[in-house]
Amino acid sequence: MDLKQLNNRLKSAKIGVTVRCRGDRLSLRATLPPKPGGTDWKQQDIALGIYASPAGLKYGLRNHELFYIDLEKLKESPVLSIVDHEDGSSAKTGERRVWAVYPEWWDKWQLWNVSRLPQVSGKNNRKLGHRVTAAFRRSGFRNPYNLRHRWAVRTIEFGLPVELAAQQMGHSYKEHTNTYHYWITDEVHQRAYDLLMQRDDRPLPP
Repeated sequence: MDLKQLNNRLKSAKIGVTVRCRGDRLSLRATLPPKPGGTDWKQQDIALGIYASPAGLKYGLRNHELFYIDLEKLKESPVLSIVDHEDGSSAKTGERRVWAVYPEWWDKWQLWNVSRLPQVSGKNNRKLGHRVTAAFRRSGFRNPYNLRHRWAVRTIEFGLPVELAAQQMGHSYKEHTNTYHYWITDEVHQRAYDLLMQRDDRPLPP
């Protein structure tokens, strides 16, 4: 699901908000009541604090985390390692490992190939992230954060436990469930149910 599809669903449900991509983050747009003492309702943006992620298609990374990948380890297997730099700098949530979903894409696109990284630099993760996002948008990725979303949704479709997906994305279980339960469609529920019912060890009726 992309932003257009999400906003269509929000509109159909008459929720009265839209999701927008501003810079490298998502925000909510809604008409909100006036502050105490005010009289006018106004359109306002509420920042969600969620980063864009050009690398999210394969691994659900934040945009700046492209430059914290251990590329030598990535040549060996589709398990990606986010590591700290020798100068002490680190990604937003430190070191972690992320499993590719789909693993076949690791070899198909040779994700360890450093020449595929955007040629940008930044003094800190925030500035680096903005420039990474801009670089990918010049290549046709209008809403790169959707790629990070898709990794999260695919883990649901594959049946990866939520607590593991949250850890691999570098955020809390609560943040993960609050964000991604909106992407769990009836189709996802049905697929998960069918897989459970096909298990040889599932309980049988009494």
